[in-house]
Amino acid sequence: MATTYSELKSEIAEWGHRNSTAFIAAIPTFIRFAESEFNRRLRVRSMETVATGTLSSNPLSLADGGDFTRYLKMKSFSVNAGGIDRVLNYVSPDLTASSFATLATGIPEYYTLNGSSLIADPAPDGGYTFTAYYYQGLQSLSDTVTTNWLLTRSPDLYESASLFYAAIFNRNAKAAQGFKMMKDEAIALIKQEDVRDRSGGTSRMRSEVYAV
Repeated sequence: MATTYSELKSEIAEWGHRNSTAFIAAIPTFIRFAESEFNRRLRVRSMETVATGTLSSNPLSLADGGDFTRYLKMKSFSVNAGGIDRVLNYVSPDLTASSFATLATGIPEYYTLNGSSLIADPAPDGGYTFTAYYYQGLQSLSDTVTTNWLLTRSPDLYESASLFYAAIFNRNAKAAQGFKMMKDEAIALIKQEDVRDRSGGTSRMRSEVYAV
């Protein structure tokens, strides 16, 4: 199976049974569509990362290029005040107009997300070092970024998802259905593995040890 971007494109061309100029030119688009789907459907440990910076005013931008890179979803957000890390409680954006429409400042206790911005309440009355754990989107494959963690871990998912979109391009409904089943099963297996990984996979082992 493919381990690099170049190999992936070659296998898509081979499995797609199309050597037309239009099909070959569209292969990078099939891969982009697949990566967009992965970013929507996967929230696994390999996507978790941490960002640190200074929260000194509202709002804090989550846009790519600042303190955050390829931000997808927040897991937890904390600020350090007086040497103590304080985890902020998340509240729904629906409360922004009421609870967050205040001029009060102080040590932030809550936060909400509005588009690509984080809004703290109370608004910070100074500069607070923050630590954010969040899910990071895939680094898209290209001629310069030749691989990433998902292609290394699950080349079958990358191929089947890309080929699903290639089959749609080819107007081949039967092939699209087959590749859809393959990619959906691969995604389900990755999620199952992640659940086992988070649990440590030690429950049975511990029970066997205590039974001796």
